[in-house]
Amino acid sequence: MLRFAITLFAVITSSTCQQYGCLEGDTHKANPSPEPNMHECTLYSE
Repeated sequence: MLRFAITLFAVITSSTCQQYGCLEGDTHKANPSPEPNMHECTLYSE
């Protein structure tokens, strides 16, 4: 049970940290710039 609790805590903590952190990888831009190929997602709009 303790192992499960520790694992659950680790998963929740890592997902929370990723939510507010910067994106990783080679696609991260150092400065903001226009995104001409992006469009608004209307899948969840009401």
